[in-house]
Amino acid sequence: MAISVAESQKQVTHFLRESPSLVAQQLNRRALLWDIAAKVTLAALFVITSAVVIMSVLGTALFSNGFLALTVGLAIATPLLFHFERKFANRSLEMRYDARVEIGVSEHLRQVRTWKANEISSFFRKHQISDKTKEDMLPLIARFNFWEHTANIAMTEASSYLDTALPGNKLVNQSKEVQHLAHQYGWKILVEAALPAKLQSALILRLLRNPYQEIALSQIGHCKSLTAEQQLNEIELDSHDRFFEFSSDRPPLTVQEIIDSSPDDLSKKL
Repeated sequence: MAISVAESQKQVTHFLRESPSLVAQQLNRRALLWDIAAKVTLAALFVITSAVVIMSVLGTALFSNGFLALTVGLAIATPLLFHFERKFANRSLEMRYDARVEIGVSEHLRQVRTWKANEISSFFRKHQISDKTKEDMLPLIARFNFWEHTANIAMTEASSYLDTALPGNKLVNQSKEVQHLAHQYGWKILVEAALPAKLQSALILRLLRNPYQEIALSQIGHCKSLTAEQQLNEIELDSHDRFFEFSSDRPPLTVQEIIDSSPDDLSKKL
């Protein structure tokens, strides 16, 4: 099927216009800047605190007014400085995580670029996607492969901690307390790594079907954190679980639904 005139005038997703390795470099530079900002903020807090301590030790009338002013200033500035230090540090961590994703995508892209024409066509047939753009879609194929690989690894790891009762599991003969902790850790891997990665792979399949759109998973909806009660008491999640809630008025996706669905099926639900 040929690309229509209207489509040819649109701009494809930035994933097809950007080099993941270059994006990773940019993200690492930004992460460094956020990290420096966090350290500077922490240093400012240390300086103010040190000044108050020194003046309190000296305790002379000469510094009485200054001491009072610094004490009041410290009381006001401390929560703000801690807030911004945490905010800057978290931004740095987010940038570094995003950079690792782009590095992973770049590695998969090197592999995909060695594919022959029949391998590319086979990929499109497997996922029932029109191959109208063929090799132009390689960056998206690489990104899908990265997220699918990431999801599969995380799912396997999560299962090894969640399925402690299965014969052959290394935790099968451990105490109930150890199995309980393993179950909590397995849930953490499942809901923080495996399921989000699987949703990302589904989103990339959606982009492969229509690359003339700019959309992120956060625009479609968000993953809802499980409550502490669910994790600590190992409550069985059922049909009332609202793990992925859509921004629009649509039924949420449950944990079990995401686990049971293929990336292709999920892409049609996003």
